[in-house]
Amino acid sequence: MLLMDGAASGTVAAESSASPARGGLRDEYVYRASRKVPQWLAHARKPLGLLSQIWFGWRWRVRFLRWMGVHIKGSYVGRDCLFDQEFPELITVEPGVTMSSRIIVIAHDSQRHIVGEVRICRGAFVGAGAIILPGVCVGEGAVVAAGAVVTRTVLPGDTVAGVPAVPLRRRSTEGAS
Repeated sequence: MLLMDGAASGTVAAESSASPARGGLRDEYVYRASRKVPQWLAHARKPLGLLSQIWFGWRWRVRFLRWMGVHIKGSYVGRDCLFDQEFPELITVEPGVTMSSRIIVIAHDSQRHIVGEVRICRGAFVGAGAIILPGVCVGEGAVVAAGAVVTRTVLPGDTVAGVPAVPLRRRSTEGAS
């Protein structure tokens, strides 16, 4: 299959599998063909993403995201957060996560024709204005600083900041009991 720029789809798969830190990236067209969600439903649930951005009360925002297809429960989502509306089923937010205002969680890149699962693990904190890209896992208890662009997996307990996000410090787990 040829992509828009004339490159073979195998090129995208080889490129995405070359980087172990961005694991799980797949060709967008292959994923669409094997997707369990019918295309009409994928488009019909997009307005729920808008409601989740503007609705008062974080519990309702979480409920709208769940109806949209995001795997989320028991987490706080701030106002004006944008979750991928094209492939929301690829986003998983575990319980106990705190997401500040205006964060963006993206599960696909239409320019490079890739999709990837995004996972935000228990106890993580995502600061205001942060952007999380496809194929990223934010580890348990990790902190993503405000305005950071997360392009690679964040290890459990790490604090990352910057564009692109780089580790600033690691939480000590040796002395904890």
